[in-house]
Amino acid sequence: MPHKRGKLSARRGERAKIGSDLAPPGAISVASEAIPKNVMRVLQAEEIRKVHNEKRKRQLEEGVPDGEDREPKKRKKEQKGEQKKKPQIKHGESLGAFNRRVEEEMRVELSEAFQTSRTETRKARKTAAKEKAERIAKAQKPKAAPEPSSPPPPKPEPPKQPKHTQQANKMVEFGKATVGKRFNDIVQAPPTFTKLPRGAKKIEAQGGGKSKKADVVSMAQKQMMDIEREKAIKHYRELKESRLAAGKAV
Repeated sequence: MPHKRGKLSARRGERAKIGSDLAPPGAISVASEAIPKNVMRVLQAEEIRKVHNEKRKRQLEEGVPDGEDREPKKRKKEQKGEQKKKPQIKHGESLGAFNRRVEEEMRVELSEAFQTSRTETRKARKTAAKEKAERIAKAQKPKAAPEPSSPPPPKPEPPKQPKHTQQANKMVEFGKATVGKRFNDIVQAPPTFTKLPRGAKKIEAQGGGKSKKADVVSMAQKQMMDIEREKAIKHYRELKESRLAAGKAV
């Protein structure tokens, strides 16, 4: 199986065949390794100094003032931002270390973006509040009355309200009662209706409210109703007198 180790005898034979104390292969030789930047600067210091001196001498001969050929810091920052590449994980770097490195690099940019956004939001809020105050002041400012060039048009008549609405809106003043009435007071006699209820005439005019049989009351029924009425009146009066007597005793 490919994932299993070979036999010990096979491994020893392979090791003896390859040999020991051999020179490193070309892929991992010292000559092919990358040189650190600081070491590269030290090695190239003489060449860099020579190029700088030649450039300085040429500027003096041409009469260019000192520092004029330098680009502004803003432009350098823009070029630096353009030259920035997408962050990539380095060889041998763990995912957690890569995430921390990216967060550290982006922290300044995120802070600047957040500050810019907050400043713009504050400015927009102030502008909106100022415009609102101007609109309110303009609306509250009294307008000059225009000169009447023609007679004003007649005002439209308000819609007529129904009678029941007018009666409801009408203030009714009642006279004050001379004698106070309690909530549970007992009357002396049953009520007597002298007026038909609301809508009775209309129902009667439409032909309703009439039973099939005529409202005919016989003499015996009328006599019995009168007797019951007298009994009820007598009972009410006795109850009223007993309550009054009990109230005086207290």
